[in-house]
Amino acid sequence: MTIRFRTIFIVLIVFTILVASAPFTLGLGATALTYEGKCYGFTDGVWECPWYEYAAMQIFWSGLFTLPFAVYLFSCWLVTIGFWFIKRRTSMPDRLSLWQGILVFVFGCLGGALLISALPILINIYYKFQHIYWKIVP
Repeated sequence: MTIRFRTIFIVLIVFTILVASAPFTLGLGATALTYEGKCYGFTDGVWECPWYEYAAMQIFWSGLFTLPFAVYLFSCWLVTIGFWFIKRRTSMPDRLSLWQGILVFVFGCLGGALLISALPILINIYYKFQHIYWKIVP
């Protein structure tokens, strides 16, 4: 049994559209369900605010919630494009066997987990270099 790249690309495009639209959908849905005329800050307390300011905060926090899904999806895209480049020079350039199609999502999930795990390490390295740079250059 084989899977066409077109099918995998369509599935990934649908997932990409869902992940890209999720912050707006979740944020506006949360605004519609929970807006009471007040905004709540982390350390700022409570203040009166219009609905669009409340919605903007809800969309921001929903975007942070969907960030890990976007990283996993990015990893799946990388694996799919890698398989596509490898298969272009074979006798069946537009198809993957079933086990290779499953590997796209398995490697995508593993790669996404590695990227998510490496993100704090990379941020830490960036800030250490920035701290060293500002000690050297006043």
